[in-house]
Amino acid sequence: MISVKVKILLLIGLWLMNSSAIVVERPALNARDAFHSFVESFYDCVKAENISFGALQNGLKGYHYLRKNSKLKKKRYLTIVDFSLPSNLDRLFVIDLEENKVVHRSLVAHGINSGDIDATAFSNEHDSHKSSLGFYITGRVYRGKHAESIKLYGIERNFNSNAYNRGVVVHRADYATEEFLNTNNGVLGRSYGCPAVPAKHYKELTQLLRDGSCFYIYHPNKYYKRNSKILNSPQGFNNFLEYYNS
Repeated sequence: MISVKVKILLLIGLWLMNSSAIVVERPALNARDAFHSFVESFYDCVKAENISFGALQNGLKGYHYLRKNSKLKKKRYLTIVDFSLPSNLDRLFVIDLEENKVVHRSLVAHGINSGDIDATAFSNEHDSHKSSLGFYITGRVYRGKHAESIKLYGIERNFNSNAYNRGVVVHRADYATEEFLNTNNGVLGRSYGCPAVPAKHYKELTQLLRDGSCFYIYHPNKYYKRNSKILNSPQGFNNFLEYYNS
């Protein structure tokens, strides 16, 4: 099977040979088209995992924005929490961007004031007990009240920039398990805003996420989509094209 990267390199090569004038005059448009073609091919590789197309598309755009514009120390992995899905389904996905596949998936809880089985309300405010949308960079693993937890640095002002001071971290929780679902009428427990995950395979997850990887919490929220500077910047498209054409 031809790889996603090879497909997009062939596509870019055809554009460069046949449409050089257009590339010079409208580079942003070509970058956008190349990116969307890439996402469609990439989605074919991971759609069996049940991640939504919108989550993957936004996550990849933000990843490429941050890859060059921020201090991503660990560039191999992109983690997407897909809050378009209900809490009784796996909705945390760690994607290996070198192998083009999901290497970890699990349940993940949302904030207690974000909703019941579906997360529908989000906040950047202290004591809101809601989840916060947007892009984060992961920090170190530390031992706190939830045992080993992963620091999260929210990098989108007005959406998740208070996450660190709110104590929003990735941690394990007994209420974020299949066992809890089975005893709670199919509804996962909820956190105070943290993306809480099962204890099973947690150590492996921390090794993938920790120390400078891209972590994205997605929801098809119209206000976030209109106002996220990362999603609305053409830089994600341009960085993508530069990376795959290098």
